[in-house]
Amino acid sequence: MHVPEHVVRLNAAWEALDPDDPSSRRFRVSLPVDWRSLSWPGGNLPRRLRLSRRFGRPAGLEPNSPAARARLLIDGAAAVVAVEFNDRPVPWDSAAPGRLVVELPVLEGRNLATIEIAVAEAPGAWGGVTLVFGGEVGSG
Repeated sequence: MHVPEHVVRLNAAWEALDPDDPSSRRFRVSLPVDWRSLSWPGGNLPRRLRLSRRFGRPAGLEPNSPAARARLLIDGAAAVVAVEFNDRPVPWDSAAPGRLVVELPVLEGRNLATIEIAVAEAPGAWGGVTLVFGGEVGSG
């Protein structure tokens, strides 16, 4: 069954945190970003970063309707180590070089997407995240 697609860009308002540094403070970042262009404490690029972003289910979208099926598309996605949705690990597929597709479970009213990356392995501009509802939906 085909359901019309609805696209939401999630490039702004990401929070970044160095999970290896207990004194690390969260900071806001918009995607895409070149990690090497940012000013880092001590001048050292962190080994890893955890990016997180909260978002809501669109108003009027019933949680169990086919149109509520969603996936994250992550472009420029080199060096992704892990992806979590609402604090649970979720698998992803490589749709093409540098593009990951994450099929999401049913969205709650409020949701949290988390992407962990190995920063040193992320060349140039990294990221661009799109939330896509609808499209091709399986029967079950």
